[in-house]
Amino acid sequence: MQLKTAGLTPIDENGVTSEPAVTFRATLADLDGDQTKLQVELKEATQPFDSLNILESSFSSSQIATSTLKSGAYHWRARALDSKGITSVWQEFGTAGNTDFTIGRTIKVGVILA
Repeated sequence: MQLKTAGLTPIDENGVTSEPAVTFRATLADLDGDQTKLQVELKEATQPFDSLNILESSFSSSQIATSTLKSGAYHWRARALDSKGITSVWQEFGTAGNTDFTIGRTIKVGVILA
């Protein structure tokens, strides 16, 4: 799930937010009952996934908050990592290969009618 900064308001797939931060959240479960953490690979939409620069939660959380993202389109994928070092397969958010969210600027325009 992708959420706005405070982690309460969802961002729809291919949605736009004016906030420069996004929170990623998942429900994780391990069949052996081991502790798990969330890993996210976040890339600009034009960049392919390469398993580098992975964001990671702690073992006590399944949420990752980013900050200071620049304007532009992004896509991401996630996986779980357990305390024994075993990972799940990567899973893209929403439809594979598309833009998951866009950081955009809000421009206030005033119109004066004469």
